[in-house]
Amino acid sequence: MMRDETSLLLLQAGSLGGLNSLRESIDLLKVTFPNSIFSSIYKEKDNARRSSYDGKLLCVAKVEAPVTLNEFASLVESVISTQSFPAVTVTLLSHRNEVELFPSAIPHPYLHTHGAVAFCVLEVNPGFFHPVYKKSLTELVRTLIPRSSAEFISLGR
Repeated sequence: MMRDETSLLLLQAGSLGGLNSLRESIDLLKVTFPNSIFSSIYKEKDNARRSSYDGKLLCVAKVEAPVTLNEFASLVESVISTQSFPAVTVTLLSHRNEVELFPSAIPHPYLHTHGAVAFCVLEVNPGFFHPVYKKSLTELVRTLIPRSSAEFISLGR
């Protein structure tokens, strides 16, 4: 069986002015990782709040990364630090289907419980298999009670 060399990144930006920042980050990552796939961009909305200004814009990138976790994290940090709009937060969700606890938990502990994020992951990687729970992400999200909803903003690239 071939080793999974992909990583999943969550990109988030504030809803006010964040769309340009998010698009710039996507463009920068595409230059460094030319075979990457990006989910559509969604605006996450907290079901408890009704304001159209609440929530964050988010998308997930599936990136081929045949390097160690530390090398990958450094590479992503160097790419994102060059953007002119530093309003994007990047979170590593999964790396080569490995399980790591230090320096941060991989896969991300909330990857399968956060509805909008899980939806984006399934868009770019429909066969994602959770290495800790030994179940597909599709199986895990079937039991999910949504705490938030997502509004479509822009088609993935």
